[in-house]
Amino acid sequence: MRSYELFSSHDFVADDAFIAWVIRPTEASNSFWHQWVNQHPYKKAEIDEAIKIIKELSSQPNVFSEDEIQENWARINQKISPFTRQESDEIVVPLWRRWYAVAAAVTVLVLFGAGIWWYQQPILYATTYGEKRTIVLPDSSFVTLNGNSQLAYSRGWTTREVSLKGEAFFQVKKQNRLNEPVKFSVKTGRVTVNVVGTIFNVNDRRGKTEIMLKEGKVQLAISTKNPQNMLLIPGEKATLLANSDRLVKEKSDPEIQTAWLRNMLIFNGETLSTIFQQLEDGYGIRTTVTRPDLLKKRFTGSVTTDSINTFYNQLQTIYSIRVKPIKGGYLVE
Repeated sequence: MRSYELFSSHDFVADDAFIAWVIRPTEASNSFWHQWVNQHPYKKAEIDEAIKIIKELSSQPNVFSEDEIQENWARINQKISPFTRQESDEIVVPLWRRWYAVAAAVTVLVLFGAGIWWYQQPILYATTYGEKRTIVLPDSSFVTLNGNSQLAYSRGWTTREVSLKGEAFFQVKKQNRLNEPVKFSVKTGRVTVNVVGTIFNVNDRRGKTEIMLKEGKVQLAISTKNPQNMLLIPGEKATLLANSDRLVKEKSDPEIQTAWLRNMLIFNGETLSTIFQQLEDGYGIRTTVTRPDLLKKRFTGSVTTDSINTFYNQLQTIYSIRVKPIKGGYLVE
């Protein structure tokens, strides 16, 4: 998916978050879009055109009302009834009318099926390496995708449920229905995160899943041979390793875990192997190491994602190694 900066008016018309803001604006979506337009004044003409198109389309009456659908079905049943029962009178229905009735029935069924198919198709957002993107969901919750990540949800939004591949930061808005809180769920490969209204980070890569809670509460459930539930409170992180079927809880600093939102990566004794994987997963930078023993060395410090080459220069000084840029990444020897 492209960033909003690259959207044309037709792209905005096809974007569900933009449509939801135009048709059902909320305080959160108004704040987001007004701020975005102020930051990108050169897109105002396209935004205005997209708003006009959406309002014109939304003002059009539905092609079929419920009464019209029922009336059409009644007519179809009347027309195809000669095929399902013997008539006692002597009226003969012309063959071409029978085929017309069948064709009409098939057409309605095809249109109905196509409508259901379209309604069930997922809305997908994706980022490229090194890209961040903020999405406003239909319930006015905010999601910020990290690089090389995907978020999907049902076009109908009948339940507050999304699926995630990669990493994302969630700011979930509380909702009540009949005085009861409405659950919001995030599904990864093996873990389901259930919340009501809270702020948390989810990272799901290479079969490993990490969930860090910044505010509120989350309930975790894993779908493995040994099902497990876990409750997190702010400042806690749960990890499910690729070769494990058990969640492990530990303390975590939210500012470190979400540093990527500020174009930073903060490491506290992680191995170079872990760091190189993270740079490849989120930024597409592949590190080729000629000495396997280097992968076990540990690094503590911060990396500015706008100038990752500085990090590799630091490695040369710290470990007395040689680093040189190659196509798609770096060679460490």
